Amino acid sequence: MAHRRTWWIAGLLALVGAVSVSACVVHWPLSPGSAAPALDVEWLQGEPIDPRQPDGRIVVVEQWATWCGPCMGVIPSLDALQRRCADRGVRVVAVAVMDDEAEVRRFVERRGPSLSYSIALDRHGQVAKQWRVQWTGWFLPCSFVVDGSGRVASCGLHDLDGVVQRLLRKEPDDPSTATIDRLAEPFWDAIGAKDLRTALSIAEEASASCPKSAFSWSLRARATPRGPDRDAVAKQALAALRGDAAEVATFAAAAWRSDCLGAIASEAHEVLSRATWQDASVAVAVARLRVAHLAEEAQFATTIDAAIAGLAARPADLVQAAQELVTPRHDDGGTAVATPGELNIAALRLVEAAAPTFSPWHALRLHYHLLVQTGADAARLDAAGRHVIDELRGFATELNGFAWDLLTDPAHLATTRSIALLAAEAMADAPHGDGPNQLDTLALARFENGDVDGAIATQERAIAKLSEPSADFTERLERYRRAKTPLAPAQR
Repeated sequence: MAHRRTWWIAGLLALVGAVSVSACVVHWPLSPGSAAPALDVEWLQGEPIDPRQPDGRIVVVEQWATWCGPCMGVIPSLDALQRRCADRGVRVVAVAVMDDEAEVRRFVERRGPSLSYSIALDRHGQVAKQWRVQWTGWFLPCSFVVDGSGRVASCGLHDLDGVVQRLLRKEPDDPSTATIDRLAEPFWDAIGAKDLRTALSIAEEASASCPKSAFSWSLRARATPRGPDRDAVAKQALAALRGDAAEVATFAAAAWRSDCLGAIASEAHEVLSRATWQDASVAVAVARLRVAHLAEEAQFATTIDAAIAGLAARPADLVQAAQELVTPRHDDGGTAVATPGELNIAALRLVEAAAPTFSPWHALRLHYHLLVQTGADAARLDAAGRHVIDELRGFATELNGFAWDLLTDPAHLATTRSIALLAAEAMADAPHGDGPNQLDTLALARFENGDVDGAIATQERAIAKLSEPSADFTERLERYRRAKTPLAPAQR
């Protein structure tokens, strides 16, 4: 979840209000080992639960907001986690913070029936004040896992499924966690500063101190130059981790991002194949599919069939696996790398296998994108796109995200521009659909569909609504105006 929305001023105000009433009750900001605060919320869906109670149940508390695009993006994984672990006493609670009550209630009315987890409203602001990981400011979405004794096991942005599975297996706390936590921040600071010597030194300390941690090996791979040296690190990591399929899967995800998974694909597939689909996490399922794709064509085809059969009783996991399978990775310079066509086809099969019993709005949206990527015919694309818009109708944030994704994908814009315009127009009719960002999207949709005058007028409205000038908005307006004004003969 790289996209974070931080509200520093609002965080300071929340902090000031919280010090006098809460600091003496609970130690915060929260960290692993902290006692869980209360949930002073209004429950909108699901039975109330108190995470402070040492009743053995694991509680996942997710802070979110209806206006937060990344929050919408993690809904499928939260839902899949709740469905997967409900019979083992896990409760997922999504608490809407810093949000408009009417919007939250409308979300629950429309979306609630298709979601398996509990939803609550932070009416008094207690959750925003006490469920925090830093003194000033916060980011959304933000997740907390509370163990069965009422203590925080994880907070911030982590692999929720991995944390929950470890707690369910009642594994003791890994002493390497503190070492990793201590080294992670300076490592990423060094990467950000392009100081690879320092980053590699930190990563080597991590892998030496925590040889059974996939995360420590992922740091080592990232800090090592791409090519034979990075491939060698991947082989060392597999040798150290091969006794634990979950750790191998975690490292496989990092190796895929670091472009060294191919060096261990065959061996990793052998390790991961020992885990049954019924018991495996989504991370293991995705890792098995990725390594099979890199291993050989026949093995990949067999693994896709096995995944569909093995996860048939968990259709939400099929959809989540499909989403993760086609999430683009980025090279070391931050440039997105296109997803191979075979993975798009595999993901489409997973989503369509889930469709008879599981087709909420996010699955429909993913299905449309996969149809685009795999070159479906125009009639099928139009029907699928309109279906998505009907499911998103009334939700400006989601329609905006859907339209913008289409408009900023030049490779497929010729086939998606009409659906993008329909989505943008539906967004404009939705509550809160006339903000500057929404109007900016609508202007681009009109421009790409040939309505230059409409694009100019809409972009001017978007700029007028900004509290501060935006170079991006202004540049797009100038682009539209240039398209309207013919070039002089000397400029042609």
